[in-house]
Amino acid sequence: MASVAVDPHHPSVVTWVVNLPLVSSMYDPMSSAHVSTKGQCPYLKSVCEMAKKGVKTITSVAMSIALPIIRKLELQIALDRIEERLLILNQPSAQVVANAKGAVTTTVTGAKDSSQGLWTGPKG
Repeated sequence: MASVAVDPHHPSVVTWVVNLPLVSSMYDPMSSAHVSTKGQCPYLKSVCEMAKKGVKTITSVAMSIALPIIRKLELQIALDRIEERLLILNQPSAQVVANAKGAVTTTVTGAKDSSQGLWTGPKG
């Protein structure tokens, strides 16, 4: 995914979100899956195209309504502070998934080890 140019004096919230490693690293796999599915299923392609037009229309209307509000909020939001506090936003999706798997494995292994004594009873 190509990065969006950021004006250092007035970054857009949308631009900032799009350029986050977590978001940008998910774009290419999702885009590839979308293109592949459309190529393999002509009927699904037609449905997707209609949905896409609807989403574009809704997005256009929503943005025209939300843009004035977003512009006001951009002045109040400290984007750098958000990035500092939510370190996960600066990690690619593969790293987030790997870290989550590791945490789950550690938790499950610990619970399993703790519960083994309950099922086998005291030894001796």
